[in-house]
Amino acid sequence: MKRFLFYIPLFWLLLLLVGCKEKIIIEPKEVVKEPEVFRYQGTEQAIAITVDEEGLLYTATYLGTSNQDVVTSKEEPKEGTQRFCVYDLEGTCIQQVDVLMGNSSIAAMTIKGNTLYAIASRLRTGQVLYAVDLTTWEVTKVAVLAEQDAEDFYRIEDILWIEDYLYILGWTQTPKEYELHPEVSKFKDDRILGRISLTKENASMEVLDVDFPLAILPKENTLLIYQYNEAYGFGFLEYNPKEESFKEVGEKSTEQINQGFCLCEEGYLFTKAATSALYYGTFDGMEAQIGTKEFSLYYAQLHYRNGYAFYYNYAESQVERVRIEGAIQDNKEIRLLINSSDVTHPYGVGYRMIRKEVNREEFSLKVLAQDTDFDLYLLGSRDPNAYNLKKNGVFYPLNDIPAVERYLDACFPYLKEIATNEDGDIWMIPVKLDIPILLYDKVYSELQGVDFSNMSYLDFLAFTEH
Repeated sequence: MKRFLFYIPLFWLLLLLVGCKEKIIIEPKEVVKEPEVFRYQGTEQAIAITVDEEGLLYTATYLGTSNQDVVTSKEEPKEGTQRFCVYDLEGTCIQQVDVLMGNSSIAAMTIKGNTLYAIASRLRTGQVLYAVDLTTWEVTKVAVLAEQDAEDFYRIEDILWIEDYLYILGWTQTPKEYELHPEVSKFKDDRILGRISLTKENASMEVLDVDFPLAILPKENTLLIYQYNEAYGFGFLEYNPKEESFKEVGEKSTEQINQGFCLCEEGYLFTKAATSALYYGTFDGMEAQIGTKEFSLYYAQLHYRNGYAFYYNYAESQVERVRIEGAIQDNKEIRLLINSSDVTHPYGVGYRMIRKEVNREEFSLKVLAQDTDFDLYLLGSRDPNAYNLKKNGVFYPLNDIPAVERYLDACFPYLKEIATNEDGDIWMIPVKLDIPILLYDKVYSELQGVDFSNMSYLDFLAFTEH
């Protein structure tokens, strides 16, 4: 059989050009204190969780229908049994109650005072909102949120309360059309936001006019909405229920936070899809990683109370909590100068990345002047400026910075070759790369005398040309 060698070429590389020695020496971070993980035994089947103001954990588990007889198509399905468990901070289950509620598992729940509000699905009536008295555990059906065949709110993701309203984040089968922001590589979302009054009888769902809501967070008497916006990417809206008004708050970003999300003190906790690590963020753009542990979270299953983060770990199939205090990295600010909107700044690794974009002429002048207002200068390898800066030596050599040398030593050989000029000066740091993929038959290549182990960049190009 004839064998083929496939090669996908490198087509984009970001370069970091450093303008001042004082600015680039970033002291190594202190060893981050890893947060201790506490596991709640007996929570393996918990589908929905919430935490009250005292830090008590509430879990809900669907046990199945109360009548195991076969239900014919003409009969109304029986209500199912939901098991609620309450755990104290020592992990002891201090209360367990089985109630009849819905015909499927609970999608989301929240606690207001002495009432637990939960949304469950019924087979033929759609999403149903229930109120549970936490003293008597009496269940009351508050409202039917959507019929089973309804296009809106066919699946619920999160629920929270602010004063006299419950705010509900769900999914719609009729998503809006949108333009993709130039710096957002991909985005697809079909979520919808609504609210329902807790004071009106027979209240119905009111859909709020918010494009592409991704998460909701309570902030005193207002609602914070994390959303996608065609103009700037991702950011927060603050909704004032009394004035029924919206305003943009906080920093904007082209990086989506799309997993765990909850308020924490003056900021919020979240996870990033790329790393699954847990972060603490503030609305002015600061990010701080919490340890190095990866968290297998899913959307609204992250809660914060009294110094602890509570979450359902899907990898371990168990509810866990970690203490946030003392585990947050103290991160610094890194200022970037960029000369093209097509260039995406590198991953911040917990640092606050401040970005400013200028034209080519201003970019070149600041590099030549070694402007100390910026820590890093960023451009693409195909930009004409990149070749000129390397050729004319208008950069600060990075040879004396141990972290850079170690970084390049860990790269593929040809990356280190690219990052070093003819005089042996390290002139840039490759921080983002579309990696070449080489698929080959090892045995066949050895028979043909091809050795990839010590192949340089020029050797590889010469080889592919033949």
